[in-house]
Amino acid sequence: MGRLSEKGQTRVRTVTLDSLVSRGEILPPHAMKIDVEGAEARVFEGSVETIRKHRPLIFLATHGPEVRKKCLEFLEGEQYRVEPLTQETISTDEEFLARP
Repeated sequence: MGRLSEKGQTRVRTVTLDSLVSRGEILPPHAMKIDVEGAEARVFEGSVETIRKHRPLIFLATHGPEVRKKCLEFLEGEQYRVEPLTQETISTDEEFLARP
């Protein structure tokens, strides 16, 4: 649970993966590692076009049952095969490998 400031909120400029790829600022990813302390679904919101077009392998760490459910529903809707990375079941694990 990191933070950028001990004094409260700090504004941080964010950019979507979709915008970086579409403008040619970066190459489309072959793989993505997502571990953003509960904002995983927001990452998918900003990378949906890249995921649909380029179909990267996705390593996902979720933080909490609600975000896990939302992320797994998104991946399954995009026709990804999702498997837990540990010995847990898909309904209890927090880390996943998603293959197109």
